[in-house]
Amino acid sequence: MPTLRYSLVILAVCGVLGCKRETSPYCPQGLSPVAERSVAGATLWCESRDKHRSQWIEWHKGSTKLRQSCAYHDGKPEGSFAAWHPDGKLWVQGQFAGGLKIGKWKQWDAAGTEVAEGEYSSGRLVAGAPVAAMAGCEKATGQRVP
Repeated sequence: MPTLRYSLVILAVCGVLGCKRETSPYCPQGLSPVAERSVAGATLWCESRDKHRSQWIEWHKGSTKLRQSCAYHDGKPEGSFAAWHPDGKLWVQGQFAGGLKIGKWKQWDAAGTEVAEGEYSSGRLVAGAPVAAMAGCEKATGQRVP
């Protein structure tokens, strides 16, 4: 009888946690790749089981170097955004909340020199220079932030 109980516990845990989920070294912890929303060698869409949290990752064309990465919550950009030059150096870095740019955003040229820094509130530039007129994750959701 203990073996039967043990088996039932394992089945229950796997049913709740999903023991045989696909994984990717690029997907953040708790998210799994979604093949239908990804393009092999170009983009990767990672999603939580409840589909509330997700991450979009894009590579430079014909390369294994990351181009952009953006976190989402309930279909809107939420959290960190980063973009890289083809050589792997950071190009743009900032944060989203509710699909809008917030806080300090920075942009660097290919040599690594900071070329722009802007402060955003509710998607609007409130100080400094505009940074990354359109982040890829804004395009992905159809939102254009002024």
